[in-house]
Amino acid sequence: MTLYCTLDECKQQMEAQDSTDDAKLITQIRQVSRRIDRMFMPNRRAPLFAPYIETRNQFQFAGSAIDSYAGTFYLGQPLLAVTGVGIGSEVLTVGTTVQLYQGDTSPYLSLQLLNRCCGGWYQYVRCAGCEALPFLSVTGTWGYNVDWTNAWINTLQTILNVGGINASATSITVTDPEAANDLGEAPCLSIGNLLQIESEWLEVTAVNTTTNVITVRRGVNGSTAAAHAQGTAIYTYAVDEQIKRATIRQAAFQYARFGVYDSAKTTGGANAEFAPDVLYEFNALLTLFANM
Repeated sequence: MTLYCTLDECKQQMEAQDSTDDAKLITQIRQVSRRIDRMFMPNRRAPLFAPYIETRNQFQFAGSAIDSYAGTFYLGQPLLAVTGVGIGSEVLTVGTTVQLYQGDTSPYLSLQLLNRCCGGWYQYVRCAGCEALPFLSVTGTWGYNVDWTNAWINTLQTILNVGGINASATSITVTDPEAANDLGEAPCLSIGNLLQIESEWLEVTAVNTTTNVITVRRGVNGSTAAAHAQGTAIYTYAVDEQIKRATIRQAAFQYARFGVYDSAKTTGGANAEFAPDVLYEFNALLTLFANM
């Protein structure tokens, strides 16, 4: 899973000066991020507000999904980039036969058929020769980001390991993880960051500011771990600001309530009701995105 804010982003908002409870705070950030994912994607392991590479094949041909005039197929799930589209044994060529619908804005919710004729999308229903309607299979990068083009921020750090790193290495040496990134934000690397190194995505799980070594999980979010040369640039993913803020505030709220059950009410000594553990702001924001 992906964390929707980093440890340092949360601590900065809380004005936390020491690292005594870092582990507890990370636990809360992880729980809140998982809570968001389960709310929007209850039956999937994929995050919604971070990129995830996956093939999804549950898109069934139906009149409600197809706009014959515009030649579009509504997916109903946010798509950031598409690399493959198939209908049964038929493979459509991205960029020639099909593309992301340009009438949408990032993230995209529809595919558009190009050079359509003979019934548009329905031509593939007939060609499939099946009694049942076929399913559309889409391979791509899924997730919600309103500015996908600028979603990756240059940390201004590179891999300093002599000879680079292989596909299984979990330690990466950089110049200074506490330095500012390309946007002037510091620290440029923190626990919880989703990194991009060439085509691989990695999650930062630890940062040693003495040795300038970061510990990472490799090949996350559907990407593939690979070797990277010394000097390769490192980028971090920018989570949607509203989601990041909501995660920070909710995680800080849960952290502050550790062991506090003063508002508990018991009924007959058998049942207990605890005060709501969700901030109004957090709940309102998720409701907003639920209707997107």
